[in-house]
Amino acid sequence: MKWCKIFFASINLIDEEMFRFFEILGKKLAVMVKDDSDSVLLLIYNSGLEAFNSTEPEERSYIDTSSLLGEVASGYIKDLIAGDRRSAVERVMEV
Repeated sequence: MKWCKIFFASINLIDEEMFRFFEILGKKLAVMVKDDSDSVLLLIYNSGLEAFNSTEPEERSYIDTSSLLGEVASGYIKDLIAGDRRSAVERVMEV
């Protein structure tokens, strides 16, 4: 789960937001589980959620924003996650 926390920290998603997403995912999984063989899925989900809550990332981001290209890369990823492909492309084309 450490890579997950590092990734989400790099795009400025706070743990509380991610935890809400995981809670919603867990509710959907619980509805989808039909028999005992599917309960393994819930076991894996619950283990992952516990690991997510107990893990702190060692670093905020793999992207070094202290350079121009790092700033561009960080902004590009944020634009894409926000669904703004046009701004992402414009950001890269300006460099």
